[in-house]
Amino acid sequence: MTAIAGRVDTEHPVPSPPIFRRRTRWWIEALVAVVGYELYGFVQGVNNNERAIALRHGRDIIHVERVTHIWVEPTMNAWIAGHRLVAQLANYYYELSHVLITAAVLVWLYRKRPAAYPRWRNALLGMSILALMVFWTFPVAPPRFAAPLMDTLTRYDTLGAAHAHGLVDLYAALPSLHVAWAVWVAAAVASQVSSRLGLLAFAYPAATSVVVLTTANHYVLDIVAGALLAGMVIVVMTKLLSSRRSAG
Repeated sequence: MTAIAGRVDTEHPVPSPPIFRRRTRWWIEALVAVVGYELYGFVQGVNNNERAIALRHGRDIIHVERVTHIWVEPTMNAWIAGHRLVAQLANYYYELSHVLITAAVLVWLYRKRPAAYPRWRNALLGMSILALMVFWTFPVAPPRFAAPLMDTLTRYDTLGAAHAHGLVDLYAALPSLHVAWAVWVAAAVASQVSSRLGLLAFAYPAATSVVVLTTANHYVLDIVAGALLAGMVIVVMTKLLSSRRSAG
């Protein structure tokens, strides 16, 4: 994982090329976030008119998981359905963690690791844009819509989920951005801290994977796709950095 995360040698740091050292002003970063927010809203508006297609794609994924014997979502969802408090905690985790923790790591990188910030910011943007392209071209309904599972979000109306509107893409299950962003968080933190803390950071995407399955918001294949997406983009950014260092 060290090679993927691009661990920094704090004793003998290698100077980064100008393109990776450059840090834009905070308000430009905020503007990029707003543009991304609006772009996601646009895709959401398009996808929410494709319910029939999204449901068909979701049921296709269920079929594949049944055939390959990885259709564990009903078992996990049934367990959490019987534990009201755990279900509500999982709902809040699902709704809030991917935004708050990702934002916190971005701010931490911006303030405390400015040399590393542009690369990790670009990796996050890259994986998010690629995911949006998939959402737009291949909408997928989550298990809570495509199968007779308990929709814990609407059951307990967590943060108004029972009356979803606005920036809520109901058919953006594949890949799981929750998992992709969680892998990004873990890799970014692992690249900047000690090996022990870095290893501990990967408990976050593991916990996220459990939550998205038990709450019936994602399939096993969504988790795999999200992790692969994050890993692919991080590897590309690491190789790009290495090639620029060699050229410099």
